[in-house]
Amino acid sequence: MGCAEASIFIGQVIGDLFTGTHHYIVYNSGIAVLPLHEGKAPEYLIKRMKRMASAITNLIINEYGTATFLQRISDPLWFQAFGTSMGYDWHSSGVTTVLTGVLRDVLSMDEHGVTVIGGKGKFMTLVPKELEVMSEAGIIHDHEAKALQRASKITAKIDTAAVQSGYQLYHHAIFLDERDNWVIVQQGMNEVDRTARRYHWAQTQNFVDSPPEYIIGIKRQGILNMVDKEAERARKASLDAARERPSKIMAVCESAKRTTLDSFSDNKLPTIKGSIEYTFPSKVDWKTVKALYENPPSTYDELLLKKGVGPSIIRALALFASLIYGEKLSWRDPIKYSFAVGGKDGVPYPVDKATYDQAIKELEDLAKQARLDANDKNWMLRKLASN
Repeated sequence: MGCAEASIFIGQVIGDLFTGTHHYIVYNSGIAVLPLHEGKAPEYLIKRMKRMASAITNLIINEYGTATFLQRISDPLWFQAFGTSMGYDWHSSGVTTVLTGVLRDVLSMDEHGVTVIGGKGKFMTLVPKELEVMSEAGIIHDHEAKALQRASKITAKIDTAAVQSGYQLYHHAIFLDERDNWVIVQQGMNEVDRTARRYHWAQTQNFVDSPPEYIIGIKRQGILNMVDKEAERARKASLDAARERPSKIMAVCESAKRTTLDSFSDNKLPTIKGSIEYTFPSKVDWKTVKALYENPPSTYDELLLKKGVGPSIIRALALFASLIYGEKLSWRDPIKYSFAVGGKDGVPYPVDKATYDQAIKELEDLAKQARLDANDKNWMLRKLASN
């Protein structure tokens, strides 16, 4: 790709990012995505990404406001387009961690009215403390800090325990604005096939019944999905199972390891195909199961938030609810998107530094114009469309 063609493409990408479209860069294919890439992004690219990210974010917020910016961050396709427009790998897990890290560095409540907390590895564990500090500093209300701490914990629990797809979270970030609007972006790793899956949570009070979550990754079969609409009765039965004597659940779990599942049906259940999906976990924290029995949760949200409740307990209770109470489980992968196009590894073309710098300069000029005079917005949009 030549410089002129690259300039046209970058102009199209930036213009579409600004207006919120993304048809040019992502399509719903249901095929491979997000291989795990080792190493760090080159310094020359990170410096440019920070300037580009700040300029694009300023333009969007000046025109549409912080709530619209967060809405776009919650869209996995737009998020991917955002990272790709700045030269990052179209097919790499790193677009999530690097783009989030860049936005964490450049966004602030003072300048943008938006900030990012959390991130990769150790940063994700700091979310509760960061929210506490923000509350103490008066940046967010105390009740909102508590609500965000709860949202942070339950979304992480859902994507590791309530939906069991084989991915362990290593990235968790919250994007929030000064009006208490928020979006959560997290990513998990599958250590078997070295792929990643990204989860986007839009702001909600509904976390366990077909919640507003959008996932991008590789579609898989036989995933236990306890937040699916069709698992509603199974969720209620899981709460009933938590009130059963732990010895009864343990007996069913142990018996299932030694015999066929037909022996539990008592002609109540249809023949189970692919019964490997119904395998009980090899290890269960029975102390936690006993604690649930002694202090049973009243809602599924509460069950997920209980200390010590992880994938094995959620699975044991779900299978017990299905086998003993006859409730239907959902095995549908909630994933929605896959994607394709190119970035820093030279696929389908190398990053053109000269064109990148030119695009950054024009965007920064446009952002300054946008701040100076609201009448310049129409000129700004025409300028974006012409590049």
